[in-house]
Amino acid sequence: NIGIADDNFIVDRKRTERICDILIKEGYNRKVDWVCAVRADGVDEPLLKKMRAAGCRCFCVGIETGSQRLMNVLKKHLKLEKVVEGVRMMRKAGIKVRGTFLLGIPTETEEETLQTIRFANKLRLDFAKFNLITPYPGTELWEIAKERGLVGEDVWSRLIPGIGFTEAEPVFVPKGRNAQELKAKQRRAVKTFYVRPRPIWNLVANIRSFSNFNRHFYAAKLLLKS
Repeated sequence: NIGIADDNFIVDRKRTERICDILIKEGYNRKVDWVCAVRADGVDEPLLKKMRAAGCRCFCVGIETGSQRLMNVLKKHLKLEKVVEGVRMMRKAGIKVRGTFLLGIPTETEEETLQTIRFANKLRLDFAKFNLITPYPGTELWEIAKERGLVGEDVWSRLIPGIGFTEAEPVFVPKGRNAQELKAKQRRAVKTFYVRPRPIWNLVANIRSFSNFNRHFYAAKLLLKS
């Protein structure tokens, strides 16, 4: 398996098509499966058909939220209905979809967090990841966090990933919310998504080694304990 390190592999459609054509011509589509990141509103059926023929087996899609208001806060320039349609076309093309979501977006209410959880389940994704939003230097969120005294000289040590989702401590918490409540919602999001037949089967089907099995087993224990 190959993962393409590009935040939006299809941003240049002609380049994407050329790469797919080369993979097909050289026969790599029969030897290598690959995954890439795309925007949900950037795909269409002809492009998906070509990418699938070239060996693409999974998309990583930054969906972020199930609230259109928060999508606008993030300046994502993405409509929820476009997400629904994009994921539908990806699945129809036979490409698995991994959706990523953000919890704790500035001004996010508890109800909007629940909207995101419900939206993730509605989309029939194969995999999902729910991240607590993190301010990085150079972003607007970083400036907001700095004004509120949430980040300082130790920021890089705080950004180092933990050993699992239950260990992650929110760096940014919207006003009126608290870190423990956000973490509880994150655990709820993971549990409600993965304790269903389709996601469980996808995880089992993707076990390729004993170490891979161990990671899934450890994650399952954390999930059931939460």
